[in-house]
Amino acid sequence: MTPFKLVPDDHPDVTIDGTITAKPGSEIVTVVLNGIPLDNGESDRATYFCRFDDLGTET
Repeated sequence: MTPFKLVPDDHPDVTIDGTITAKPGSEIVTVVLNGIPLDNGESDRATYFCRFDDLGTET
């Protein structure tokens, strides 16, 4: 798990904490943004990505 901070270009005074998680042996990478400001409070958002082995380029 790797934590990070995101500062949106259009809202430079806002900082959103997040994490990237890639479990060993799993093909799924999870990106979670915590405390996204919304009109009615804050919300967390998780997005899932597939990762693939980079086998290089065959010639």
